[in-house]
Amino acid sequence: MQPSITSFAKNHPSIILTLSYALITAIGTGYSFFFYQAFDINILKFADLSDFLLAAILEPRTLALFGFAVFLLLVAYGLDVYFRKRFQAYRNFVENRLKSKYTDPVTMFIVALLCTVVLMQDLAKENADSIKNQGHDSYQVAFGENESLKTFELLGSTSRFVYLYDRKAQQSLVVSPENISFMQKQVKETPSEPKTPPIEEGTKQAD
Repeated sequence: MQPSITSFAKNHPSIILTLSYALITAIGTGYSFFFYQAFDINILKFADLSDFLLAAILEPRTLALFGFAVFLLLVAYGLDVYFRKRFQAYRNFVENRLKSKYTDPVTMFIVALLCTVVLMQDLAKENADSIKNQGHDSYQVAFGENESLKTFELLGSTSRFVYLYDRKAQQSLVVSPENISFMQKQVKETPSEPKTPPIEEGTKQAD
């Protein structure tokens, strides 16, 4: 199995890159689904397919999850090959009893993907809870020329909609960009250190 996989990777590198990009896009799409689901928004109903092509880049840690999935897959497959060569009893057990169906790369890939989905869901929930409890990306938004400014958390945007969250009312909003007349970023000021008054010339220092 290993020589065939290596030969396929060398002869068809473009297919490997395409599959890798498809997997990254799938991970980004899954993260977006779980993230917006925490705010009762079904992102699949509002976003187009093109909106998910760069979804993983918006949350770089999803790329780390992709790397973890690949690493986990390679480690599992490498350990299986090593144990087959090193331990005859393990090799006989796998070939005679399991018939290699539990240690094939396809099965390992499915297991690694399931682990990635669990970690991806935890990451999305962690980011959503951070926004709900502490705030993350606050904006003052006006929906009309004469409307007063209201503070919302910016969850994200797609080609057709902007997704906002009102922390006080605990409500999610899906708004068309044409309905937003003004957005102002709220920047948290860092507390400045107290300045010591300068010593005037001629002032005598106490002994």
